Amino acid sequence: FIMLLNRILKDTAIRAGQKIWIPNVDVSAVVTLSERRLDVFLGDCLLCSYPVGVGRDNKTPLARFTVGEKTWHPTWYFNGREIPYGHPDNELGEAWLGLDLPELKRFGIHGTHDETTIGKAVSRGCVRLKNADVTELFQILPKGAEVVIRP
Repeated sequence: FIMLLNRILKDTAIRAGQKIWIPNVDVSAVVTLSERRLDVFLGDCLLCSYPVGVGRDNKTPLARFTVGEKTWHPTWYFNGREIPYGHPDNELGEAWLGLDLPELKRFGIHGTHDETTIGKAVSRGCVRLKNADVTELFQILPKGAEVVIRP
């Protein structure tokens, strides 16, 4: 995250005397279902924004969550099946950010290999991003960060 904020391209690219910006405010995200957007905030400042796919038939819950499990190249558990990353039936894309709420199981933000679903209400409830976007979000949004889903 610090590398992204400071436009450092690789971990060996920091030079002696270089000034690096380290924020002292929290990172959070807001998903606005009507706009099908996920906005990331650094404190009160908008840091970045992504188009998303959301749940069909209003299946994406309106709530305040925290980021829990974060998994790169996730396995998808669906209908009693364990579908590994890379399998054509795995819908989770490059990364998974689980959203914690006691009454919900396996709900989160993830990538997709079918970018035609972005901007649409087609998922089983999760929030979908393009793989390139979820890869960036995975680096920006830490475990414990707040995610609000609103109408």
